[in-house]
Amino acid sequence: MRDSSTRFRLAVTAVFAALFFIFAPVAAAHVPVLIREASPSAAVLIDDPELSTAFYGTLTGFPHTYEIRSSEPFLLHVEVREPDVSDARDNVSGIIVMERPEGGRVEEVARLSSPAPWPSEFEFWGGDRYRVGPTFEREVRPGTYRIEVSTPDNDGARYVLVMGTREELTLGYGELLGRIGDVKAFFGKSRIALVESPFAYVPVLIALSVLIFFVVRRRRLIA
Repeated sequence: MRDSSTRFRLAVTAVFAALFFIFAPVAAAHVPVLIREASPSAAVLIDDPELSTAFYGTLTGFPHTYEIRSSEPFLLHVEVREPDVSDARDNVSGIIVMERPEGGRVEEVARLSSPAPWPSEFEFWGGDRYRVGPTFEREVRPGTYRIEVSTPDNDGARYVLVMGTREELTLGYGELLGRIGDVKAFFGKSRIALVESPFAYVPVLIALSVLIFFVVRRRRLIA
């Protein structure tokens, strides 16, 4: 009995470990970051602009600003999206500027705007639909860059700012599930809806399959 229980625990542990290492190189998709306390006077600093990251924010009366400081050239990839929900407006826009070394002046790099309606796209790893707006991608020189996200009135619009293209899993499994739950709440869903993500349901299905296998096998041995 003890040997069977030990073998079962080892099998389940192996399954979860295998899933983690299988998902790691491909399932990073976008690392989700929820912007909870934006400020009109302080920018959100982006340490690694090439890491594929999705910033989820809600405009509450002022634009949101993101800042990149890089001493090396890098690929600047920026996408503006909205959750595909009933109150989506398809009117979030952005502007990218570079701070000039002399005199604190800024130089416009690109404007991010796109006429409605935005196409809808299903994101497999999160299990949600997004409306895809303007995109910008270019190799840029070292410097300080700012991305400002806004709408005409900056009043209650939800947006998703996607940065970078390098997919890499930088979160532990438990933290990742917590972030997915946060994204579900951002979409107006219950946090329990994180079960829509394969990060949640695939391990559960495999663990249940392992459990059923051992139960059936044990009954056959007893019989």
